[in-house]
Amino acid sequence: MVVVAKDLMSRKSLSILNINYRYQLFAALTVQLITFTHGISTGWLSPTLFHLQNDHTAPDFTLSVTEISWIGSLFGLGSLLGNIMFGVLLDRIGRKWCMYMLALPVICAWFLIYFAKTHVYLYVARFLIGITGGGNYVVVPIFISEIADPSIRGALSSMAMLMLSFGILVGYIMSTYLDYYVNPFIIVIFPLLYLIAATQFPETPQHLLRKHKISDARESFKFYRNVPKTVEANSMPDFAIVNYLSDIFAHTGTDIDPNTCTIIMGVVQIFGTCFSMIVVDRVGRKVLLLCSAGGTALGYTSFGIYVKFASSEIKLQYNWLPLVIMTFVIFATSIGLLAQVFTVIVETLPIKVRSVGTSFSMAALSCMVFVALKLFPELMEKYGLDNLMFGCTAICVVGFLYVLIFLKETKGKLLDK
Repeated sequence: MVVVAKDLMSRKSLSILNINYRYQLFAALTVQLITFTHGISTGWLSPTLFHLQNDHTAPDFTLSVTEISWIGSLFGLGSLLGNIMFGVLLDRIGRKWCMYMLALPVICAWFLIYFAKTHVYLYVARFLIGITGGGNYVVVPIFISEIADPSIRGALSSMAMLMLSFGILVGYIMSTYLDYYVNPFIIVIFPLLYLIAATQFPETPQHLLRKHKISDARESFKFYRNVPKTVEANSMPDFAIVNYLSDIFAHTGTDIDPNTCTIIMGVVQIFGTCFSMIVVDRVGRKVLLLCSAGGTALGYTSFGIYVKFASSEIKLQYNWLPLVIMTFVIFATSIGLLAQVFTVIVETLPIKVRSVGTSFSMAALSCMVFVALKLFPELMEKYGLDNLMFGCTAICVVGFLYVLIFLKETKGKLLDK
């Protein structure tokens, strides 16, 4: 296998469309169906909460600020459970069985959303969606890192954030324009398709080697690397912003429809992730993370200054400015903080502790997500949107300094050791 890997590395290409990488690409696209589903489930929330607070449409119950904060934040607790549970199961039952299990919580969640009679149904549904999301952030990056050639690993890993961003956009659009009871019937199709498609791909070579299944590992390696016969003979604030975008735009006083602004943000997020996917294997992970953290801090600062100091006349004349600033924030976030964090975590950890380490890292992230989603609407109501933006700026500055001082570049790193 070492000889095969060296031969393949000698003819590597940066294009993920290279014929030698087609099975890696197909497998990556397949697992991203569950990421896409998770994105829809995430984007669905913001316009839906806005409707439930203002339109009094189905389902027939109203939500308080506290209930809204729990609906948002229980996602984080579910994600924490998903991080831990799938982190434990990855090395016990394998990557493939964990991939199958990812679909079950989100399928149950959408049935609960359809039959919701009280806010408790939404509590449980968001918790289940969080389990799938938390497991997704552990299972999918490790699966892709173990099947991908080093020359395209960054692009394939960034594809996760592209599909997440696309899913969030679809979720924004569906929950804005479709009836509450239509959404579950459409969305549940995607995890079902994912379950069927996932059966077509073998377990990763690294996991099979850990289980001492040498022959199966060799066949898996040849499948994913598309080895021809000749070679065969001879490798947190941002979650809160996404979930509460409609409310944020409503607080700025802009007369542009908040849900329309939210949809625009979804489009921008896709462009940012595409940009990251194109350049990541050329410029490296660290450069993108620095640009992302610095740009996001600048955007949050600008947004906070606008909200705090702009007069009523300025807000009336320049009501488009919040949309422009938040567009910049979402783009900056998408090129690094969203697109590359999971890639860097997997590439930094050695193979012996990769599953446990990724699980621990994602569990810590889920705790932060829970705190951010729980406190965001309450802090916005108590301290104002401007001070909240300045707080987000401080967090981004700390992240920028950490990446600058401590993070080592992982571009092209071999993950077999």
